[in-house]
Amino acid sequence: MKYAVVLSANARRHIRYLLRQGVMNRGEHQRLVNAIAARLTHQPAEAQGSVKMLRLPNHLNVAFELRVQPWRVLYNVDELTGIVRVEAAGYKPRERLFIEGEEVVL
Repeated sequence: MKYAVVLSANARRHIRYLLRQGVMNRGEHQRLVNAIAARLTHQPAEAQGSVKMLRLPNHLNVAFELRVQPWRVLYNVDELTGIVRVEAAGYKPRERLFIEGEEVVL
């Protein structure tokens, strides 16, 4: 089954923030977008490789994390409708996750 990927308004804002702050350049932005399209359209709920299942409940109420070094894409999957909803995107140097400059603990 092929899933549709939808970026929430928050996720779009988070990615724009990364670009504006210089944490990500245009080439890296394209790499992130390509990784989202490639990995989340097929088997997004399968926790293997770059995808990790998160413990619920968590601060952002997301079930999965896609790792595209050094960024993280946090999302939920609706199996019934076939939609992957990207809720947040952040930067993770070492063990700390930052979303829009704020540290987030999951």
